[in-house]
Order: sequence, then C-alpha cells, then structure tokens
Amino acid sequence: MRPRRIMVRTVIAHVARTTGIDATLLASEARSRPIAQARHLAMYLARALCGASYAQIGERLGGRDHTTAHHGVHAAMRRFGLPRPEQLPRAVALRLLLDGPPDLAAEHLVQHGR
Repeated sequence: MRPRRIMVRTVIAHVARTTGIDATLLASEARSRPIAQARHLAMYLARALCGASYAQIGERLGGRDHTTAHHGVHAAMRRFGLPRPEQLPRAVALRLLLDGPPDLAAEHLVQHGR
C-alpha cells in the first residue's frame, strides 16, 4: 500500500495545532521567535513529507521567496537537530507533524501565559 500524499496546507494546519499558533500567523509577516520557529518547522516538514519545492513552500507560507523557505528549512534543522529533509524517515516526520517538538509547544505556552 502506497503512503497517502500529504499536502502543504495539511502540514501547516498540523503545525499550527501542535504549537498552538494560528495558521494565519504562520503565513503572516510576524517575526516573534515562537511564530518563526513554528513556521520554520512547517517549512521543514513540507519539504520532508510533501517533497514540495522551496518556491511552493514559500508561496503557501505568505508568498515568501524560495530563499526564505530554504533558510527556514535549514533553521529548523539547526534548532531541532534534524537531518536534511530527504534523510528523515517518514515515520519520524509524521511523529513530528502530529506531536511537534516538545520544547517548541511548551515555549509558546509559557510566552502566552497558557
């Protein structure tokens, strides 16, 4: 059985849910650390799970340039200690999508008093 294709918008929605950050903020110009880190994670997972191009990822996340999406993927790799997206096992990528990195979600909750 072939794995189901995951769409970039699905990745964005799941990252928004797991981090507690609204999806519209991920596509906005907001640059606060929790929003930027969640956006970087969404870029990374869109590349890992969807195989989306940097241009496609940038377009879905607020019409950003492909170089911005490239930077976001590499920022997520550094921040969360992740391998290149194409080297990440699908099962690990799906777990990250569903649960998110624990420190990112907790960071957002503390900063917003939840």
